[in-house]
Amino acid sequence: MRRPRSLQACALVAQLGGAFRGLPSRTAEEARAWVCFSLRCLRETPTGPGSTPWEMVPDAALRQAVQAAQDWSDGQQGPPLDEASELAKQAAEAVAGSPITEAFGPAAAAWAAFQVVEAAYWAAQVGRGAVGLAPEEGDDEHAADETAICAIHAADFARRAAADGHEVEALRFQVALVGSIWPG
Repeated sequence: MRRPRSLQACALVAQLGGAFRGLPSRTAEEARAWVCFSLRCLRETPTGPGSTPWEMVPDAALRQAVQAAQDWSDGQQGPPLDEASELAKQAAEAVAGSPITEAFGPAAAAWAAFQVVEAAYWAAQVGRGAVGLAPEEGDDEHAADETAICAIHAADFARRAAADGHEVEALRFQVALVGSIWPG
């Protein structure tokens, strides 16, 4: 069941949604920025005193999959992202143990980690024409859109990992993070 939001949290959600509108997501570099955003949401969104969603992810396979996304984001060769994504999904399902719509706390942190890996998978497709079986016009646009969508889902799950009373702090962090990655 969804926790009730304060008026301040609702205003920050609207501000964050407004900040997402119009952000670029067409080129490989723009897609990489979305992956960076999702990684930072997972690793840095405050969820309580001295806590982040990353610290709530106990599963080694899920952590390795996120490391593959980090490696890709840093321009390093790592395990194939399609395999990492499949492992991350299985691990998130096992850790969460509840429907995705009811994920809060550690379950939400697991789904945030999965979405980070998915964002990296889609971002890696931008510019490669590798989304469909044959390169088709629009594949890059589709992959870029999927990257942004997964990154936004990662941010949402990272906020949902926050303990009661810490959602506003998490939202403030993410609004500021958008401004630091996409100034202007």
